[in-house]
Amino acid sequence: MLEQILVRSIPNRLEMFPKLTPGKDPYHFQSWDTDENTGEPVLRYWFWSRDRTKKHKKRVFVLEVKRLLRSTCGTGFISRDAFREYCPRTDSDGECGFAVIIAILKYLRVVRSLGRGMYQIVDQAKARQLAGDV
Repeated sequence: MLEQILVRSIPNRLEMFPKLTPGKDPYHFQSWDTDENTGEPVLRYWFWSRDRTKKHKKRVFVLEVKRLLRSTCGTGFISRDAFREYCPRTDSDGECGFAVIIAILKYLRVVRSLGRGMYQIVDQAKARQLAGDV
């Protein structure tokens, strides 16, 4: 379910993902893809280097987002530590994947910010549904 919602929304309604630090250039949608090793869906995105001469290309593994939601619904909170634990392949491209995931979950009205690096799941039913638990 999560993949279908994301593919319908990105890039049609959401094509830029704000950074968690206000005032910085956003992350940009690049493409939907399939991981060549696992066949899993991957959201590819990019952002400018500091001097805006190079595009850094990264990815978010959709199944890891589902695992993150499934694993954090019990506590009701998503943190960077949870991201590192449940999204290791996304994290291997850098912590910017956390910002992209949070931007998507904010857009879907699943989370809200509690402060630096901590987000509250505000719609448990929707989070469980997106994670495939329903």
